[in-house]
Amino acid sequence: MVKQKKEAEGVYFKMLEGKYDDQRVLIHDLRRHLTAIKGLAQEQGADSVVDYVTKIKELPALQNRIRYCKNPMLDVVLSRYEELCYERGIAFQVEVRD
Repeated sequence: MVKQKKEAEGVYFKMLEGKYDDQRVLIHDLRRHLTAIKGLAQEQGADSVVDYVTKIKELPALQNRIRYCKNPMLDVVLSRYEELCYERGIAFQVEVRD
């Protein structure tokens, strides 16, 4: 029973890590698209669009993820709490010793 639980947890953690990696790729692609939209808006003199895209690109969810440690599961948890703190205006600092 304990062995099955550990195996299930391992599969689940690998799935979460895969989703995390997929999200990083998506964020990278989205940032590139926003940069292209911003460039087109600048060429057309659409200042409100430029301002809007600039604000979107600054959202924490679109920033490159910080690797806090070598443990991918802990990184996922810490990243989530970092986002929650940002949304609530709470300073967030982490020190992890590997």
